[in-house]
Amino acid sequence: MRHFHYLFIILFSLLLACGPSKEEKFEQAVRSQAMDYFATYQQRKDWKKFLTFYHSEITFTDAALKTRTRGIEAFEEFYNWPDTNFQKISPAQKHLEVIDIVAQDSLVVARGHFNPFYWHGEKQDWSGGFTIWLYFDKDLKIRHQVDYIQYPASVILSARR
Repeated sequence: MRHFHYLFIILFSLLLACGPSKEEKFEQAVRSQAMDYFATYQQRKDWKKFLTFYHSEITFTDAALKTRTRGIEAFEEFYNWPDTNFQKISPAQKHLEVIDIVAQDSLVVARGHFNPFYWHGEKQDWSGGFTIWLYFDKDLKIRHQVDYIQYPASVILSARR
């Protein structure tokens, strides 16, 4: 019986040592933060909460529009959720659907598409695909973001004027 007690202590100690590493815990925290970020993005209701995901020195790139911003103020101006020209089809509708999400270390890559919406009163049914790269810092704030969005040609042409 005494040997069983020692064996149990040794096995229990080994199980504790086999837990997730510091890096694995960080990666899990990054993934969880990204899931919360995309849930907030999908609802597109809480602008203030959305901004809390970002570091004040965020670097943002929209690859299709060839736009790069630095700092939270410039990011706010570009994303501009408060613009009343944007309307979801219905309040309950998700603005976007995430199809795949991968997290590795401090990087999250998500792929999906946008759902139809109204822009300046006109229905936008392009449901463009996207791939978004989010780079998180040690405090789980997005420090760098790269958007690859399949905009319709009309959006890209008007952005280049």
